[in-house]
Amino acid sequence: MVTFSCLMETSLPEWLTEQMKERSITAAELSRKSGISAQQISRLLAGQRGVSEVSLRAISEALNIPPEVAFRVAGFLPPLPERTQQIEQLVYLFNKMDPHQRDLLLSQARWILETHD
Repeated sequence: MVTFSCLMETSLPEWLTEQMKERSITAAELSRKSGISAQQISRLLAGQRGVSEVSLRAISEALNIPPEVAFRVAGFLPPLPERTQQIEQLVYLFNKMDPHQRDLLLSQARWILETHD
């Protein structure tokens, strides 16, 4: 299961490594998908270089996560309470869906509420 957790105790390299592992994506694939050189990805994963906002946005898009999550891990934004993180994740994923997928998700959410007290 893919998570978006952004606990401040986790360093950016550790967090990024975990995100890649959860998605079964290699550094080379992340490089290709994000447009960031393999050398830069390698240095970032090793903690040998900082990261720019532009690079974080590209990595976020490549991993299909909200950029704000990566910004929080990198320390560019303050942490959010867990409940707010979950809402942020739902809104992000919902916005990426087509209208049919949105309707399906809403139907499933209603079913869950109706059948599970």
